Amino acid sequence: MATNEEMKTEFAYFGGVWTLFKKYYHVQQEDSYWEKLIEEAGAVNQKYQCELCKDCAPRRRVRVA
Repeated sequence: MATNEEMKTEFAYFGGVWTLFKKYYHVQQEDSYWEKLIEEAGAVNQKYQCELCKDCAPRRRVRVA
């Protein structure tokens, strides 16, 4: 079970993910779009450093055709 401190961090993490989701909601088939999304998603994961972040982090880069 998560501690109160872990839950606070995870709540903040969800806020960061939600902001990212809204920003990149309208998908573009351009490399620059995907590069920025991956970079910003990595920054969100790096900022919070929680177990949930590790579980949600991409394992590999997937190219969309």
